[in-house]
Amino acid sequence: MTDNSKAAATKGDSAVGYLVLCSAWAAAKKASTAKLPALPTTTAFDEIQQFNISLVTEEWKLLIDGTPDKKGWDAIKATVKQKASEVDWSKEWPGWKAARKATADQAEQWRKNNPRGLTDSYIPELRGLINATATAAAALSAELKRPTTTGSKPIEQKIQELGKQAICGASGNNVYTGVFCKDTTGTSDNTKSVTCAKANNGKSIGLDIVCMCTGKGANHCASGASGYAAGQGSIQGGAIKAFTDQCTKAAEKSDLPTTINEAVTAARAAITWDNGGGAGDLRIIGKAAGNSCEAASDWCIDYSDYYEKGKGFDQIPWVKHLLEIAKLYKEYTKHLAEKAVIKSQLEALRDRVRIEYTRARPEKKLLPTQAQGKTTPTAESSSKENVCDKHHARKDNCTKAQCNYDANVSDVIKCRSKEGSETPATETGDGAAGVATTDK
Repeated sequence: MTDNSKAAATKGDSAVGYLVLCSAWAAAKKASTAKLPALPTTTAFDEIQQFNISLVTEEWKLLIDGTPDKKGWDAIKATVKQKASEVDWSKEWPGWKAARKATADQAEQWRKNNPRGLTDSYIPELRGLINATATAAAALSAELKRPTTTGSKPIEQKIQELGKQAICGASGNNVYTGVFCKDTTGTSDNTKSVTCAKANNGKSIGLDIVCMCTGKGANHCASGASGYAAGQGSIQGGAIKAFTDQCTKAAEKSDLPTTINEAVTAARAAITWDNGGGAGDLRIIGKAAGNSCEAASDWCIDYSDYYEKGKGFDQIPWVKHLLEIAKLYKEYTKHLAEKAVIKSQLEALRDRVRIEYTRARPEKKLLPTQAQGKTTPTAESSSKENVCDKHHARKDNCTKAQCNYDANVSDVIKCRSKEGSETPATETGDGAAGVATTDK
């Protein structure tokens, strides 16, 4: 059976295949310029830093402020007591500097927005709380700002690159250049059997469309592309643009993974063993006239090599690119959700710090006896006083061993406890004596 008798060339023979590849083109084109949803941001950490810096000691404020000839970490680090090898605040310093500027004495608006609800006596306690919170917030802030990458590239950039490789090829004569594929010339690449050889099929969606829709005898793809109404047996100049300009565009509101999924699903179903022609032993898209898809009289794309044992549809290069894009988009969406949680955590820490900073507290006051340097009576000493208090009337009634009767005092309390008969509580904490003493 001759090639001509295997299938007659009629208009629209490969129209379904053309529409399927156009769907894939639209998905990849959408990916090539994709702008992913912005990652969440927040000023919560900066605000925590402001609360933190507003409570540092005057010494620290002066250090951060610097002097006209000493500003910034590089200039200041020599004056810091620690050795330069033991501490490096170069990354933190700009944030501290900004926080100090926002909360300096002249920053009336900041103080109006964040009125301090505590007296100076509470500052050490609050300083510790906010400093610890700032340390935890710093780690969260670093994670929030960490770029979402795959390998060494941002995910968005990688998705755009894969989209360009899907439509134009990762290598070869038609790679993405400037704003579009490097198009066919119609001279050095005009021979279909060379340009559309089996080894080149599947490398790019653009060239696959050109090769399928270029064929003698009829307008096989019914694309509407100018110059192809009667069919063409050789590759024409600007063919990629001519055919893809007639493709339907991807819906603007459709998200990228959905667009890709629909395109890949349609392409998988469109690849057949034989679509009524003579290439029954090949995996093709479109319609075959002979035993291959390379001749000037053929109007199909041969993906057979990708269906060898252990392989399949997913191995077609442009399909792999689209599936990788969908995978990366899913990964990015996961990162987006994780960072949204981190943002909420940071803002919760900020809110907690603000509440503690502005919450009114009672002024700490010393008891009168504490103010005079005297020990506050304990239950034990009070009970001893009570024993003596019962016997003020006469000396012979003041007989307890721990009591003395003093007739010369002017008040009525003549029976008093003996001085030095109590054992004071052992002092604890810094400066504690460590032992109990008894006055003799």
